Amino acid sequence: MHMAMSSSIPSDLVPVLRSRSLAVGSGKGGVGKSTTALNVALLLARQGVRTALVDLDPLSNVAVILDIPEDKLHAVAHDPNARQTFTSFVLSYSEGLDLVFPHAGGREDGSRRKLRLFQRFAPQLVERYDAVIFDLPAGISADENLGFLPYVGAMLLVTNAEPTSHVSAGGYLRSVFEVRPTMPVLVWHNRYRPAGESGFDPRAVAANYNRYVDEELQISPEETLRIRDVAFVPPDPALNLLQTELDPTVTIYSKIAETLTLVLDQLIRAMAGAIPAAARSRDMIAYYLIHNTDYANPNQYVADLDAFLVGVARTGDDGRLQDLWQKLERSEGHAMLSRTQAETVRDIVERLNGDELVRELVRVLRILDEALEALAGSTRGFLQQNSLDHHRIVRGAVPKVLKLLAVEFDQNSPGPSAPPRLPVFARHAAATALFLIAADKELADTETYELLRRLVPSRIDGKGNRRRDRYQQILRVLSRDDEYHRLFFQVVRTVFPGITRRISSLNESFALRSLMLRDASGKVNASAYVKLTTHLVHDVVNAGLGVSISATYNAASQAIRTGVEEIVRDRGWRS
Repeated sequence: MHMAMSSSIPSDLVPVLRSRSLAVGSGKGGVGKSTTALNVALLLARQGVRTALVDLDPLSNVAVILDIPEDKLHAVAHDPNARQTFTSFVLSYSEGLDLVFPHAGGREDGSRRKLRLFQRFAPQLVERYDAVIFDLPAGISADENLGFLPYVGAMLLVTNAEPTSHVSAGGYLRSVFEVRPTMPVLVWHNRYRPAGESGFDPRAVAANYNRYVDEELQISPEETLRIRDVAFVPPDPALNLLQTELDPTVTIYSKIAETLTLVLDQLIRAMAGAIPAAARSRDMIAYYLIHNTDYANPNQYVADLDAFLVGVARTGDDGRLQDLWQKLERSEGHAMLSRTQAETVRDIVERLNGDELVRELVRVLRILDEALEALAGSTRGFLQQNSLDHHRIVRGAVPKVLKLLAVEFDQNSPGPSAPPRLPVFARHAAATALFLIAADKELADTETYELLRRLVPSRIDGKGNRRRDRYQQILRVLSRDDEYHRLFFQVVRTVFPGITRRISSLNESFALRSLMLRDASGKVNASAYVKLTTHLVHDVVNAGLGVSISATYNAASQAIRTGVEEIVRDRGWRS
């Protein structure tokens, strides 16, 4: 049975509470639910929206993520029978953001206690805040979780781009619609990758769930219409809470991979433009070409692509794709691809396999993935012994692919010849990769690393060990700490000359002149390199905090910001 709250919350309060609230839930743990709830709340507060993050999870992961000291938590009331005002149960975290009921507890006792606190203080939530974010417990327990749904305006469902997560998310949605048949659902995809295995569309949560359950348990087409995607957040080691030590390499390699992936994406999309297909179908084929880079056997590649498209069409949420699959199934050897499409794709795969630049980009991206995986699996911190070979391999491979890119841009300078394969912003991406590989060597210097450590606050834990103080560090990012910013820019001024010297050295060794950032007069754009250095130092020092405000220019943080903008539009929240 669901929790009974109707007797405790006045009926006239429910519409107002719904208009200001968003529940963040997930079908299973480990998908980043609490991290997502926190990032949504932080970004709303930074926009001037008075925000409450109501921690209804008895495990209280939000307090753990923020690394809130025990003495501060102990000062917050938690007994629902205590004769204390609402503010006694609130931890004012930053300007515009309050953490409500932040205490942890056993799953059973904690849930009941937080239910009673919610019943008691619902009027104060409406009076004090423009937006109320409920961090629900993970899973599908009605007593702990779904009983709150009649009092929230929309559900933010957090999931990952893999089949078991989608099945759990679909089961959760099935229960949500039983409690609130008309509940709007916004889907937040964490660790998102656009191309999945055959038969798995990483966007189609409802369809992937329906594939594995009996018809009477499926999410209906009418319910599917109430489900809308708002965020696709790619994997990002820099936002990983398990990164407890300062390690510039993780941030730098992630950024290099982003920039080179962008270049590869542009090369393949330019080729895919020749495929005779509708825009959406062409985009789907391009996704497959980008994320499945073994081009050695073109005939087998086309067959695998066709099987992938069949799987997507069969399980996709869009009925038009399923109709298309029915119409296109034919006896030409392919179910989805026409003869002309298959021949065009085969030609593209052959060209990709013979393209030295494409092969080298694929190879370097694989090297970076392996290096990042090795670093993520390590727990000892900066420059561990088992990652030294990865450093050497990466530093040898990246300049070589940059040299090929420089040749590509030199050969395609403006003129009457054929249009260049790569747009101008791909050149900027390659220039950024050059900056990053130079910075990698500079920040690995022992003295430079010690400078960076001065920007990371620490404290003594309960066992007497000194460790990173994430609580103070996140607050520094949120506020204008004058002393911190003075020290920060001192570090930037110190490391900047070393990075530019290394860029010049790489340019001389590999002939990378066309990858240098220049101003309108053709001179090296020093201010652009200062900005890159400033952003990189900021992101390196604050990596691993688990909040999007700690990273300025990476794909995951941008996706989180876009997701919050979508939520604001959907809910009509403004400062």
